[in-house]
Amino acid sequence: MRTLTAAVVQASAPLFDTPAALAKAERLIRSAVVDHGARVVVLPEAFLGGYPKGLDFGITVGSRTAEGRELFRRYHAAAVEVPGPEVDALATLTRELGVHAVVGAVERRGGTLYCVALHLGPEGFLGLRRKLMPTAAERYLWGQGDGSTLEVVRTGEATIGTAICYDYESAALWNNRAGDLWHTFTVYLRRHLAEAAEVSRSKLGTVLRMEFAKVAEYQSRGLVHFHAVIRLDGPAGPDELPPFGMDTDTLTEAITITARATQVSAGDHTLRWGKQLDIRPIAQHPPP
Repeated sequence: MRTLTAAVVQASAPLFDTPAALAKAERLIRSAVVDHGARVVVLPEAFLGGYPKGLDFGITVGSRTAEGRELFRRYHAAAVEVPGPEVDALATLTRELGVHAVVGAVERRGGTLYCVALHLGPEGFLGLRRKLMPTAAERYLWGQGDGSTLEVVRTGEATIGTAICYDYESAALWNNRAGDLWHTFTVYLRRHLAEAAEVSRSKLGTVLRMEFAKVAEYQSRGLVHFHAVIRLDGPAGPDELPPFGMDTDTLTEAITITARATQVSAGDHTLRWGKQLDIRPIAQHPPP
């Protein structure tokens, strides 16, 4: 079995002094590789740009102080742009050393700051991952990531993905895959209905039309509730009855079986439907 040495660096960085923070990051990465043989080096959250622990930036509900505004201006100025000179310097270093590094930073994108993880490797800058859910008062400072940067880096030796702080604890990473779970559920449901109708899945549309409307409710405890209405009609739509035997009982059974069988892999987690499955027939076509 091949092994890979990863260095997880516990270190502080100077606040409001990005050049000094960058120089320290470069020293730490080089030391981890040269002195300890690391192939992957991970630096803390917001190492570049700084984590302003204990500062309130003069914010109270409905008000900000002039001193707080000035402090935030300094914090905004200390953030890094991507691409930018700080990223270029780190990319030059990882190319020189032939290693991968994950560096926490505060990204400045217009007027918004984001907490990000910078991915760098032997090829240089590989991308970033924006924090999805800033924690508590961090929401005064940082915008929310939109999930578009949830990618992994494949090194050839390992696969590297990043979860930043509350993204893991709040299940935000896994909730971001809730749409995949629903899509997989609908694919399996159509497959089950095709079996019940005794046709192939590709021919299901010739005997039956399934339509649905859904709302996803993201809860603070890290769960997602789907509220959905699923309707069966004949192939021509609402004006045509579904084939004999394709009634609410069949649909209820199909939903129950499909929900129990559906799951989606999300890294070291598996997303699946919970035990709370409430199926209620709303209406049924009158007999012809």
